[in-house]
Amino acid sequence: MKCRAITEDPEHRAFGPFAAEHSDAEPLEMTFDEFEAIRLADVEGLYQEEAAKRM
Repeated sequence: MKCRAITEDPEHRAFGPFAAEHSDAEPLEMTFDEFEAIRLADVEGLYQEEAAKRM
């Protein structure tokens, strides 16, 4: 297993549709790697290759 750098613990462990109480959709559970990849792309505006280098 390759080491990863995770800069912060996610506030939530799962998420679902915005109006989850009105939906039959199952919540999606994410790994720390997945959370960090999304955070680097969405919050820091990095492309996948640069995000991978940071992790």
